[in-house]
Amino acid sequence: MEHDKEFGGRTSSPWGHIQTRETLAPGIVAVTTASHGGIWLSWSRHKQVKERFGPTFAGGPWYEEDCDWARVAVTFPEAFTADAVAAAEATIRAEQKYAAEQAAKQAAKTELTETGEQYVMPGCERHVTTPGVQLGLWE
Repeated sequence: MEHDKEFGGRTSSPWGHIQTRETLAPGIVAVTTASHGGIWLSWSRHKQVKERFGPTFAGGPWYEEDCDWARVAVTFPEAFTADAVAAAEATIRAEQKYAAEQAAKQAAKTELTETGEQYVMPGCERHVTTPGVQLGLWE
């Protein structure tokens, strides 16, 4: 089959040596390693997901099993069960909510440092009081 030819004889992934692989659909291959796993996409499928969601955590045509897999499942639902697609949709909503929260936090931090207002990071004793200066308090 074409997808097996494109995946070829790959034996490694971003997570290490591939222990198992399962073709979910042409150009969609799930892999596992000793410690992690994910999904490999053909370049044509990868292009479709990348256009919709941007780059992956693992890079290239690899989608890790924690969050990135959801991008594949919602883009190609025919390759997954209905329950998996529903879980993928929930994962993406949570990921988008988290990203929005992080962006809001970063915007607030930037605003606080630019105005010179005092800001104490939870669990941190240092303060920011100088306009425009960040003291390594944040990620």
